[in-house]
Amino acid sequence: AGARDISASVVNGTFAMWDESIGIYGSGMPDGCASWLTGCESSAKFYESNTFYDVEAITDVVEVGRGYEVVLGGDNLESDTINFSGSTLKMTGSLNDGNNIVVSVSSLWDTKGNPYVSPINFNSVQRSGVCNYFYAYSPQTGSYEWYDGTNNTSSTPELANGIIAAGQGFYVNGPGTLTFCDSSKTSATAYFLKDGE
Repeated sequence: AGARDISASVVNGTFAMWDESIGIYGSGMPDGCASWLTGCESSAKFYESNTFYDVEAITDVVEVGRGYEVVLGGDNLESDTINFSGSTLKMTGSLNDGNNIVVSVSSLWDTKGNPYVSPINFNSVQRSGVCNYFYAYSPQTGSYEWYDGTNNTSSTPELANGIIAAGQGFYVNGPGTLTFCDSSKTSATAYFLKDGE
């Protein structure tokens, strides 16, 4: 149980598809307000220009290339920290047709995500105005871990060499754009920042 930075690679997938596996809480959501939410904000958010925005409806589309911070667990997160044993997110639909995926990055920090079902090498992502640096939350360490492409250093082995796992969301700073293309994909082993195992 706890926060994860996640993304999707299915075009036009919705939060309702994720809700079947993990439960997305908030005002107007089918699962309602969870006991651990203050003011009943959404348990699924994205970050843009240094501000979190709630996912407002279960029918909202999970945008390919955008990252989301989602709190996983049930209605009572404190007890779910002990009882929550993990979940597999399921989403059906079509994958990107091979075209480049261009995402805008604001002048401050934004959540973005790996748009492919394969790992990517962040060093190969075309960047315009966006530095070769990203970070993501690690539930294993309880802090935000980072990769710095200028020195090819990372705070944790999971992000070594700028390899980002399928489904991994991350934070970048702009303003500018990121262009994900086939050459961004890699066969290198990638590790999703998901748990303490």
